[in-house]
Amino acid sequence: WYAIQALKVMENPESDNALSWTTVFYANSLLDHLARTEPRLADSLKVEGVEGRIAEAVMKLSSLQGKDGAWSWFKGMPGSRYMTTQITELIARLRTMTGSLSAAEVVKMYQKAWNFLGKEVSEEVLRMKEQEKKGVKNLLPSEQAIQYLYIGALDKELIIQSDVKKYLLDKLTGSSRALTIYGKALVAIIMKQADKTAEADEFLQSLMEYSVMTEDMGRYFDTPKAEYSWFSYKIPTQVAAIEAVRLVTNEEKTQEEMKQWLLKQKQAQAWDTPIATADAVYALLTTGKDWLQHTGVAEIKVGKEII
Repeated sequence: WYAIQALKVMENPESDNALSWTTVFYANSLLDHLARTEPRLADSLKVEGVEGRIAEAVMKLSSLQGKDGAWSWFKGMPGSRYMTTQITELIARLRTMTGSLSAAEVVKMYQKAWNFLGKEVSEEVLRMKEQEKKGVKNLLPSEQAIQYLYIGALDKELIIQSDVKKYLLDKLTGSSRALTIYGKALVAIIMKQADKTAEADEFLQSLMEYSVMTEDMGRYFDTPKAEYSWFSYKIPTQVAAIEAVRLVTNEEKTQEEMKQWLLKQKQAQAWDTPIATADAVYALLTTGKDWLQHTGVAEIKVGKEII
């Protein structure tokens, strides 16, 4: 219910930038999907105007995407690999939750962005190989390259060039100690999708070694190694870790402990940024069994008497 309330807060953009419009598209598309697939929520969601908000967000995103497929932060700014990675990841997560993308124009933009990111990662691999020829050792892919592999693991319809994928997976194998918490979580997911179960288990174990558990707060990460670049590292890192546990071992107790911390971070109506809210919604709605089964009816007893 917290997640659904947060979606309502994201119905309109905080700012006229690409990430804000992506979260508007994400939230309204998810609200529309839930209203159609979960009759118990239809009255609560009140999705009047959702189609218009989706259409406006799609138009804005189209205007902010360049011919090369890269999105810029604001109109008039150059295309950004970082921005394009964040937006593509959000759309991939939406597709994972809903099973499809409602707008054909978004499918086209999504594929263009993926092609752009593929070229960027291929160029990164070429640069790494050139450095290796010069004797540089222990090279690791950038976090954006890891996010690219993660998006491909999430949405299996997206194609990754086979030699690029093999090279990057080889570089990441055995690198768990060198990565951030966020990086460990994503690589655990990537390895699991690539049928490298032993490697996935290794990254997940390395990840969980940094977790802290308290009765009040649940399980979370409190270490500089959990850094992340979008204002606050904590929520995106927590979400990636929850997803890694779900996809690698599906150990329910750990997921619930980690969701407890995530819910504790919710202040007032939303988490600290639109992207953090979108991340948190993704974690809450993709874990647990039949999360809408509870009706919310309370039973109050005094002694043996039901009041």
